[in-house]
Amino acid sequence: MKYKALGTTDIKVSEFALGYWPFAGGSVWDPQDDNVSIATVHAAADNGITFFDTAKGYNDDSHSEEVLGRALDRRRSETIIATKISPPHLLPELIDESCTPV
Repeated sequence: MKYKALGTTDIKVSEFALGYWPFAGGSVWDPQDDNVSIATVHAAADNGITFFDTAKGYNDDSHSEEVLGRALDRRRSETIIATKISPPHLLPELIDESCTPV
């Protein structure tokens, strides 16, 4: 696995990221088995993936960020989690709220 620095920081991430939208299940992806989602994260991490992508909007009818948190429990210090903020929430007073788990 190759790793790259994020911009000019010392933060290094795997060149490949695991996008977490499908793990949300719900009306877009149909129900997902949390155990399979967690096993997928473990397999990705075991193979060098250190970069995980999620967003509050992925939760749809489910709880993808919660499942990712459970999956990375003991490996959190080895990983970087990226998130996205929707345009209506790009106000300074809403950014922290947008990145805080519900």
